[in-house]
Amino acid sequence: GEDHLVLQTLQPHAKWNEGWKKLCDVEKQLSKKHPFAYTPQFGYLTSHLSNAGTALTAQVFLHLPALIQLDQLSEVLMKELGEEVMANGLTGTQEFVGDIVILQNRFTLGLTEDHILETLHKTATTLMTYEKKLRTVLIETRDALIVDKISRAIGLLKHSYQIETKEALDALSFIKLGIDLKWITGLSDHDLNRLFFTIRRAHLSLYYGEEISKEMLAQKRAEYLQSVLKPIEIKR
Repeated sequence: GEDHLVLQTLQPHAKWNEGWKKLCDVEKQLSKKHPFAYTPQFGYLTSHLSNAGTALTAQVFLHLPALIQLDQLSEVLMKELGEEVMANGLTGTQEFVGDIVILQNRFTLGLTEDHILETLHKTATTLMTYEKKLRTVLIETRDALIVDKISRAIGLLKHSYQIETKEALDALSFIKLGIDLKWITGLSDHDLNRLFFTIRRAHLSLYYGEEISKEMLAQKRAEYLQSVLKPIEIKR
């Protein structure tokens, strides 16, 4: 079976401490009326042993295109990823769709909540430091391979008749990198970030004001992306 109660929060821009405080406040209020299954020895008695103890699962989503596209992510993860943290992509595997890396705590038992959160935050900060250093190099050298991939991504999203989610996310990652490096104009980083969510089926149905069939989904996604990305250009 599953746990009766699961509390979740999603915080942007690394404001994890604010999200954690909100969850603690909600948990405190709930515990006044609904006592949780808890023992001093094993902590929270969850339905799955892998969640026992603190019962806390925390994730950090990182966009690491420079590390991934320059084939340095594996080496960095091997060096910096401790046994308490694991890294996967959006699909739960080592395939990093959209160059998104998800860090997650491996253990919930025998550790405090603060330790789990601080370890994840430290690991995420370290990986972002590597990413920023590589981006600085890209800005200084204007790497031809990366510029070419960004240009191809623009062409793909501007001219595709239909496109699947994975292909769109991979292309959007290059465009986001181009915007971050100041190589692309015409769209803000904030508006680009929204596309990682709005190209999904439910969001597209909301945008078009109608239910979109599976047969038409890829076509409608391409149509939507063309309209949003029409003003973008790459600096030569």
